[in-house]
Amino acid sequence: MFVNLKSNYDFDGNIIYHIFQDIIWEPTNEKIDQILIKSRNDKTYEIIGSVEGNTLIGIIIYRSGKTKIVIEYFGVEKAFRKKGEGSKLIDEVIRNTRVNCIEAETEDDAVGFYKKYGFDIRKGEKIFPEREHYICEYKPGYNKVN
Repeated sequence: MFVNLKSNYDFDGNIIYHIFQDIIWEPTNEKIDQILIKSRNDKTYEIIGSVEGNTLIGIIIYRSGKTKIVIEYFGVEKAFRKKGEGSKLIDEVIRNTRVNCIEAETEDDAVGFYKKYGFDIRKGEKIFPEREHYICEYKPGYNKVN
């Protein structure tokens, strides 16, 4: 099940903090709160959560434009990874929007997910010297591989 977390605060706190531990650099509760406040107050942002039972297992925060979506933050609880939950979140974004392109940036740890989903991958400028940086682009209806 998916929930819109833009104005739903039921999952705030430890549940959301735990998922963010793996998706932002040097996570702190204050940094996560700032991300959520900014995303909730900016009308161009959407926040979707994936819920199993009463547990938040994934989150995606994206910015919408007229022709493109940019995924800002995206993560799935470790116990639910490699079980299709990330793909379901991307599918939900596609169902709820009408855009020509979805873009995300990532490093080595998540590029495999985007590639498997069908995103076109190109190297970007390094942000961290020890890690590769990638720009991932997906055109709904054009390049998904099943």
